[in-house]
Amino acid sequence: MRIELLTSPGCANAGAARKIVEDCLTTLGIDTPIIDFVGRYPSPTVLVDGVDVMRPEAGAPIGDACRLDLPTPPRIFDALRAAMPSQSAGTPQSVAASAQPERAQSHLDNHPELQGVIVGQSDAIALADCAFGHLLAN
Repeated sequence: MRIELLTSPGCANAGAARKIVEDCLTTLGIDTPIIDFVGRYPSPTVLVDGVDVMRPEAGAPIGDACRLDLPTPPRIFDALRAAMPSQSAGTPQSVAASAQPERAQSHLDNHPELQGVIVGQSDAIALADCAFGHLLAN
């Protein structure tokens, strides 16, 4: 699996995008480095095996511009899971009953880039996977 973070110089959202990718990788137990490229790209762009996680149907990203469709945890999770050869025994399946609601709010408070990205049940589940990776049961 190849994970790339494409950014333009000085992109204000690059750090947040990298953190989301790192959190998702950790939650899924994937030990793959993130390859950083800085140049004339729609920024930030996350590619998993060469496919843009936000626009998988689109061609190669080109242009030096700030993206309006910032990479989200649900889209990154979907792309990472699709790129995995098979679901490993260590991949989380459900959130343990011991998950504390105040921890969820604390996580969201510490990650303002996640505000407004939950649009449905699957997004909420993916966010829970990312936020509560240490509490997930196999």
